[in-house]
Amino acid sequence: MNPLPEGETWGAARYGNPCRECGWGWPGPERAVTFVEGVADEFAHALAGRDGSTRHPDHGWTVAGYVAHVGDNLRQWAERLAEALAGEDRTVGAYDPDALGRARAYDAVAATGALWSLRHSASAWGEVLRAGLDQGAVLRHVTRGEQRAVDVAGNNAHDAFHHLHDVRRALGLPGRPVPLRLTGDGVVLRRSTTDDVDRITAWLADPAVHRWWGGRPVPRGEVLEKYCGAREPDVAVFVVETVDGPVGVLQAWQEPDRPGVGGLDLFLAADQQGRGTGPVAARLLAGDLVRRGWTSVTADPAEENRRALAAWCRAGFTPTGAVGEDSGQRTVLLEFRPR
Repeated sequence: MNPLPEGETWGAARYGNPCRECGWGWPGPERAVTFVEGVADEFAHALAGRDGSTRHPDHGWTVAGYVAHVGDNLRQWAERLAEALAGEDRTVGAYDPDALGRARAYDAVAATGALWSLRHSASAWGEVLRAGLDQGAVLRHVTRGEQRAVDVAGNNAHDAFHHLHDVRRALGLPGRPVPLRLTGDGVVLRRSTTDDVDRITAWLADPAVHRWWGGRPVPRGEVLEKYCGAREPDVAVFVVETVDGPVGVLQAWQEPDRPGVGGLDLFLAADQQGRGTGPVAARLLAGDLVRRGWTSVTADPAEENRRALAAWCRAGFTPTGAVGEDSGQRTVLLEFRPR
């Protein structure tokens, strides 16, 4: 991703929409900024328990070096935008990231320091980008021409995601990335932890819930094994939260040999059903997965569960015509097809 000769295209026009390499789907500026603000956590999650000196044979930097590059790139753009907002020079110069990597000794940087730096860079970047979007700030890049704040948000988010993809590839992590946390339309999705085991067990003990989720109460030990993080990265389990607190579970799974092809499963606590939370949570997660390069997101509610069928359709899922069976119940296959 080196600087281009003057007059060359950049962004989605150059890399494709979605990006031909990483699958990034170029969301709107708010989603782009939110992603960057949380990207340090995503890198930390990928690197947990792994050596930051790992290098893919096709890559020029170590995985820790990629983290350092993302932080440096965000810092440069934040500095230039802050200058423009202060009424100073709004020109952004091109730079050679490989030369910067040599000067900064990316090969020697440790993951701990690179993540620390990235957290600070991403936080400051988010603050100044939000101000730039509010004020309609415009920069001028010496090789790419006019760069509005919305362009900067999209391009910087793509750079961060692209290198998250590089890091995951270098570390041999399977599947497409799944977010750690999402917020939107009054709903928060956060990854479940072992602290949620008793809550989830209680939800699944209610016949109104387990009637459509396995047909029986789920023992605490099984909940701990299935719904509290132990199946990552193949299955990512989220706790759905609203102003009422935790209200249910939404999980995303991928087929082991088909990255980015998978589906969602959802249940809400008995006293939280019928309030419209399910469609909001499902659309929020499915939309984010598509922006991250997932090519198929499905759901398969029981055919007799008319409420769930209607909720999935409100979330943007469409019947495919295929049927199946789960826990002795006939199911209907739906696929996310946002309008």
